[in-house]
Amino acid sequence: MNPPKVFISATSGDLRSARQIVKETLLTINCHPVEQTNFEPDARTLEKLDREKLEDCQALIHIVGFRYGAEPGPATLPPGTARRSYTQLEYHVGRRLQAERGDGHFRVYVFLCPEGFPFDAEPDTESADVRQLQQQHRENIRKGPHRYEEPQNKQEIQARILALQEQVISLEQDQQNIAHEVKTTRHWGVWVSAAIL
Repeated sequence: MNPPKVFISATSGDLRSARQIVKETLLTINCHPVEQTNFEPDARTLEKLDREKLEDCQALIHIVGFRYGAEPGPATLPPGTARRSYTQLEYHVGRRLQAERGDGHFRVYVFLCPEGFPFDAEPDTESADVRQLQQQHRENIRKGPHRYEEPQNKQEIQARILALQEQVISLEQDQQNIAHEVKTTRHWGVWVSAAIL
């Protein structure tokens, strides 16, 4: 059986090293880390790509700092669509999948990094308007109904990922059950087709 796939969502400018720690830690607990490293310029294309990648996963880890990060070109947004960064889009796609599948079949883990977190030192050149959009995203997470954690450093994130070992066993079992259901459904389909013929 293949290891469970976990999508890692984090901005590169300030959280690259945290994302790398998460990736390495997932490998130690027998998970397959998935990242979106190349972005399409069109918001509709990106959301479709993210959904396809995330649908193949069993969980999303969303690490949130103060950087907004890259975004689809605002001109590509359909009318009335909220402006979101790539990582924010990944988060929203993950929450939709969680709502559709249920928490037992798709999980979203959120790490909301506080002011004192040891962010990577890449220069911050973001404009005030995107900073405000990121602040709003952070507030929505804080005020929302879902659980989140506030790690003080990268070691706390790593410890929390290591603690997911028990849940990985559950994800593997869920993956086996889905594979069995698909196999059973295929057999029934073949039997029904043969009966019709």
